[in-house]
Amino acid sequence: HHYHHTEPQMYYYYGSWPVAVPAPAPPMSQHPHAVQYQQPYHTILPQHGSQELGSFDAESEHLASTLHFVRRNPKATLFDIDGMIPDIARADESSSRFIRKRLKLGTLEEQKLGMTAALSAIEELWGDHYGNLMLQGIFEFGSNEMKKELMDTLY
Repeated sequence: HHYHHTEPQMYYYYGSWPVAVPAPAPPMSQHPHAVQYQQPYHTILPQHGSQELGSFDAESEHLASTLHFVRRNPKATLFDIDGMIPDIARADESSSRFIRKRLKLGTLEEQKLGMTAALSAIEELWGDHYGNLMLQGIFEFGSNEMKKELMDTLY
Protein backbone atom coordinates (compact mmCIF):
# COMPACT_ATOMS: atom_id res chain seq x y z
CA HIS A 1 0.00 0.00 0.00
CA HIS A 2 1.89 3.05 -1.17
CA TYR A 3 1.70 6.38 0.61
CA HIS A 4 -0.63 8.73 -1.22
CA HIS A 5 -1.17 12.36 -0.38
CA THR A 6 -3.62 14.68 -2.09
CA GLU A 7 -1.43 17.78 -1.89
CA PRO A 8 1.74 17.07 -3.86
CA GLN A 9 3.14 20.48 -2.95
CA MET A 10 3.63 19.07 0.54
CA TYR A 11 6.56 16.98 -0.68
CA TYR A 12 9.98 18.42 -0.16
CA TYR A 13 12.91 17.72 -2.42
CA TYR A 14 16.33 17.68 -0.85
CA GLY A 15 18.70 18.00 -3.74
CA SER A 16 17.12 15.65 -6.24
CA TRP A 17 15.76 13.22 -3.63
CA PRO A 18 12.03 13.42 -3.14
CA VAL A 19 11.16 12.87 0.49
CA ALA A 20 8.08 10.68 0.51
CA VAL A 21 6.82 11.70 3.90
CA PRO A 22 5.96 15.37 4.00
CA ALA A 23 8.89 16.98 5.78
CA PRO A 24 7.86 18.73 9.02
CA ALA A 25 4.51 19.79 7.67
CA PRO A 26 4.06 23.52 7.64
CA PRO A 27 1.49 24.18 10.36
CA MET A 28 -0.71 26.00 7.89
CA SER A 29 -1.39 22.80 5.95
CA GLN A 30 -2.89 21.19 9.01
CA HIS A 31 -4.88 24.18 10.17
CA PRO A 32 -6.59 25.93 7.31
CA HIS A 33 -7.45 28.77 9.66
CA ALA A 34 -3.81 29.34 10.47
CA VAL A 35 -3.15 30.50 6.94
CA GLN A 36 -4.54 33.94 7.51
CA TYR A 37 -2.18 34.50 10.42
CA GLN A 38 0.77 33.41 8.38
CA GLN A 39 0.04 35.50 5.31
CA PRO A 40 1.07 38.94 6.56
CA TYR A 41 4.81 39.22 6.31
CA HIS A 42 4.75 41.28 9.46
CA THR A 43 5.82 40.05 12.80
CA ILE A 44 5.84 42.52 15.66
CA LEU A 45 8.52 44.56 13.91
CA PRO A 46 7.85 45.76 10.38
CA GLN A 47 9.81 43.58 7.98
CA HIS A 48 10.57 46.49 5.69
CA GLY A 49 12.09 48.53 8.45
CA SER A 50 13.90 45.64 9.99
CA GLN A 51 17.13 46.32 8.11
CA GLU A 52 17.49 49.62 9.95
CA LEU A 53 15.70 48.45 13.08
CA GLY A 54 17.41 45.11 13.39
CA SER A 55 20.82 46.67 13.42
CA PHE A 56 19.99 48.87 16.39
CA ASP A 57 18.66 46.86 19.28
CA ALA A 58 17.84 50.02 21.16
CA GLU A 59 15.65 51.15 18.30
CA SER A 60 13.75 47.89 17.93
CA GLU A 61 13.44 47.79 21.71
CA HIS A 62 11.97 51.29 21.58
CA LEU A 63 9.52 50.25 18.86
CA ALA A 64 8.47 47.18 20.84
CA SER A 65 7.87 49.20 23.99
CA THR A 66 5.97 51.88 22.04
CA LEU A 67 3.76 49.20 20.49
CA HIS A 68 3.19 47.79 23.96
CA PHE A 69 2.28 51.25 25.25
CA VAL A 70 -0.24 51.80 22.44
CA ARG A 71 -1.91 48.46 23.12
CA ARG A 72 -2.11 49.02 26.85
CA ASN A 73 -3.39 52.60 26.72
CA PRO A 74 -6.78 53.11 25.13
CA LYS A 75 -6.34 56.87 25.57
CA ALA A 76 -3.03 57.02 23.74
CA THR A 77 -2.77 59.66 21.01
CA LEU A 78 -0.36 60.35 18.18
CA PHE A 79 1.35 62.90 20.45
CA ASP A 80 2.37 60.02 22.72
CA ILE A 81 4.18 58.28 19.88
CA ASP A 82 5.58 61.31 18.06
CA GLY A 83 8.75 60.30 16.23
CA MET A 84 7.54 56.70 15.95
CA ILE A 85 4.32 57.18 14.00
CA PRO A 86 5.39 55.72 10.63
CA ASP A 87 7.02 52.72 12.35
CA ILE A 88 3.92 52.09 14.42
CA ALA A 89 1.69 52.49 11.36
CA ARG A 90 3.67 49.75 9.59
CA ALA A 91 4.08 47.39 12.53
CA ASP A 92 0.90 45.34 12.35
CA GLU A 93 -2.84 45.42 11.94
CA SER A 94 -3.82 46.59 15.41
CA SER A 95 -1.29 49.42 15.52
CA SER A 96 -2.32 50.45 12.03
CA ARG A 97 -5.95 50.56 13.23
CA PHE A 98 -4.86 52.68 16.20
CA ILE A 99 -3.32 55.26 13.83
CA ARG A 100 -6.47 55.36 11.70
CA LYS A 101 -8.61 55.76 14.80
CA ARG A 102 -6.50 58.69 15.98
CA LEU A 103 -6.71 60.32 12.52
CA LYS A 104 -10.47 59.95 12.76
CA LEU A 105 -11.00 61.09 16.35
CA GLY A 106 -8.04 63.34 16.96
CA THR A 107 -7.98 67.13 17.02
CA LEU A 108 -6.78 69.01 13.97
CA GLU A 109 -3.40 69.35 15.72
CA GLU A 110 -3.17 65.59 16.15
CA GLN A 111 -4.17 65.04 12.52
CA LYS A 112 -1.49 67.51 11.43
CA LEU A 113 1.08 65.59 13.44
CA GLY A 114 -0.01 62.40 11.67
CA MET A 115 0.18 64.19 8.34
CA THR A 116 3.72 65.49 8.99
CA ALA A 117 4.80 62.01 10.06
CA ALA A 118 3.24 60.47 6.96
CA LEU A 119 5.00 62.94 4.65
CA SER A 120 8.32 62.21 6.34
CA ALA A 121 8.04 58.50 5.51
CA ILE A 122 5.79 58.55 2.48
CA GLU A 123 7.77 55.96 0.48
CA GLU A 124 7.82 53.42 3.29
CA LEU A 125 4.14 53.89 4.07
CA TRP A 126 3.09 53.81 0.44
CA GLY A 127 4.87 50.52 -0.22
CA ASP A 128 3.62 48.81 2.92
CA HIS A 129 0.25 47.11 3.41
CA TYR A 130 -0.38 48.50 6.89
CA GLY A 131 1.41 51.78 6.23
CA ASN A 132 -0.87 52.33 3.27
CA LEU A 133 -3.86 52.21 5.61
CA MET A 134 -2.48 55.27 7.36
CA LEU A 135 -2.42 57.18 4.06
CA GLN A 136 -5.97 56.02 3.36
CA GLY A 137 -6.90 57.28 6.83
CA ILE A 138 -5.61 60.74 5.96
CA PHE A 139 -7.66 60.73 2.75
CA GLU A 140 -10.67 59.58 4.72
CA PHE A 141 -10.49 61.78 7.81
CA GLY A 142 -8.06 64.58 7.03
CA SER A 143 -8.95 68.15 6.09
CA ASN A 144 -9.23 69.09 2.43
CA GLU A 145 -5.84 70.75 2.46
CA MET A 146 -4.26 67.62 3.97
CA LYS A 147 -5.80 65.49 1.24
CA LYS A 148 -4.55 67.90 -1.39
CA GLU A 149 -1.04 67.98 0.06
CA LEU A 150 -0.95 64.19 0.24
CA MET A 151 -2.18 63.91 -3.37
CA ASP A 152 0.47 66.38 -4.52
CA THR A 153 3.18 64.44 -2.70
CA LEU A 154 2.08 61.07 -4.05
CA TYR A 155 1.31 61.96 -7.61
